[in-house]
Amino acid sequence: MNEICGDHTALLLDEGHLGAEVLDRLRRDPEVTFIDQLEQQRAALRSLVPAPGPDVLDEAPVWAYYSWRRTAVRVLGPNSFRLLRLDRNRNKITASEQDRLRDITVGIVGLSVGHAVALALTLEGACGALRLADFDVLELSNLNRVPGTVFDLGVNKAVVAARRIAEIDPYIAVTLWEDGLNTESVAEFLKGADVVIDECDSLDVKVSLRREARAGSPGPRLRQPATEVCWTWNDSTRNRIVRSSTAWSAISMWTCWRTSALATGSR
Repeated sequence: MNEICGDHTALLLDEGHLGAEVLDRLRRDPEVTFIDQLEQQRAALRSLVPAPGPDVLDEAPVWAYYSWRRTAVRVLGPNSFRLLRLDRNRNKITASEQDRLRDITVGIVGLSVGHAVALALTLEGACGALRLADFDVLELSNLNRVPGTVFDLGVNKAVVAARRIAEIDPYIAVTLWEDGLNTESVAEFLKGADVVIDECDSLDVKVSLRREARAGSPGPRLRQPATEVCWTWNDSTRNRIVRSSTAWSAISMWTCWRTSALATGSR
């Protein structure tokens, strides 16, 4: 398991003493690019309806440094960033539901098709933390289903997904398991997770995920998109199967269900 740091997450730097020292070193490096669109972000934040309070409007910005791009980007602070980024969810996800989703931890095992799942959850703001497990590296033959690029070839699939997530939202906590999972590590992976999505190929890991998920009390709920994209779940109030011809619509339907379940307290 990797800690929440390294070459797959953004280094967040404020303009205080320690952050300023790092920023100064980066600015002296001719190979590092700085992107500052903060005023545009602040203008958009001020235009929101209802208007944000002063605690949001006055929140200090940070610099997010992406080592794999050799680039630092200035962004709003965590609360104002999240409010603005997810503002256009407002007609399908309420503010209170969005806040509850922020506390959700989702584990994804297998980051080929699982990459699209992680990306959809990130875009929707449907979780606050992700655990990504995959031992394999991205190959050219994966690019029919993995939203990576040729720049990612040879990079661990979990790292590829984590970098994409960090470039969308540097505040989402992502933990990587770059060695993948085995029957001995499944229980640790599931510990503290609210939802687990199985997209791996290993039969013994699939069996272990189900056993451990069912043994937990309360435990994470297991989601299995099958070949035709079949999302299934069970809880005290519903037993449903959602089928779709595309992963994106299935993911969207799952997200809507999950939001509704959280809003009513059925987890």
